[in-house]
Amino acid sequence: MIKFFRKIRQKMLNENKFSKYLLYAIGEIFLVVIGILIALNINNKNEQRIKAEKLDSIYIEVQRELALNINRISFLIDFYEKKDSINYLILNDKLTKEDYIETQEIAFSLFNNIPLNIQNNGYSSLINALDILPKSFSTVLKKLNIVYDDNYFYIANNQERFNQFNWDLLKKLSDSKNWYMEFINKNNLNDEILEYLVNDPFYKNKVLDYKIHYSNLYLPRFKKNAVKAYVALSELIDKKDDIDTAIYFQTDEELSKYVGEFKINLNDAIFNEEEGDNIINIKIKDSQLYCIIFGDIELEIFPHAENVFILGDDDNAKFTFIQNVNSQITGFQLFNESVYTDWTKVK
Repeated sequence: MIKFFRKIRQKMLNENKFSKYLLYAIGEIFLVVIGILIALNINNKNEQRIKAEKLDSIYIEVQRELALNINRISFLIDFYEKKDSINYLILNDKLTKEDYIETQEIAFSLFNNIPLNIQNNGYSSLINALDILPKSFSTVLKKLNIVYDDNYFYIANNQERFNQFNWDLLKKLSDSKNWYMEFINKNNLNDEILEYLVNDPFYKNKVLDYKIHYSNLYLPRFKKNAVKAYVALSELIDKKDDIDTAIYFQTDEELSKYVGEFKINLNDAIFNEEEGDNIINIKIKDSQLYCIIFGDIELEIFPHAENVFILGDDDNAKFTFIQNVNSQITGFQLFNESVYTDWTKVK
């Protein structure tokens, strides 16, 4: 083809048809430019397609990890609620030696904690691809930064201290108690071990330390922000993963059944009636549930499981709503400060 055009140019020059040659040359240059532009356009589209495919892959990985992390944190919240109930009994001298023998699980409550196992490879890939992220992703990115740069960083540091606490405790027992092997390795509860568990003040001090450590993980705060990031990402990419959408994507209509005024049962009433401490109001604001305490303090409560909400901030309070056969909410059980109280819906 190039040889063909060259012959045409040579023929025009030999025939002194300069004006025609000039027009032809301009036309040839135009065709070359058009060809270059077409090639560049194709190349740009290929690059954009490659970038889009890369981002789509990262989005899906981030979403999948968020779902896994949310489910993991949910498990840990329930795990430490059970631990908290046991520790409350220990600290308030409500367990006997017979209780430890009957339910040996409580004897080992202090000597283990569960690893976080939070995954963030997708988030790391996202951070490495900031130069190709569209502006539309900025809101989601801010939510992810809160989850992984703020909340997870805080949890991981406190988990490390928690782990060290457990190792230090085991080492101290190993160095000072001749029954250590029988207890830890063989799960035996002899009289000396039972005496330690029931009456030793050092043990109770460590139980309190254990409670402080897992409270400082602030797992509900991580879960709340992770769910918000998950919802925002799912709406942006129009895809949902394997998380239970019936729990995490509730509409105002679905939330409305929880709205009302709730009063603590008389046998649990430990506050002053005139201060309004025995009343909790539940309302919807910005498609979220809020509990109103002391008459005017609003605290967001966040979906945790079916009919279960957590105080999604720095506390570990949990609202478990009770419904009748007609699916109407009649009250809730509140877990807060290691204590369960029952509340009845009055309005």
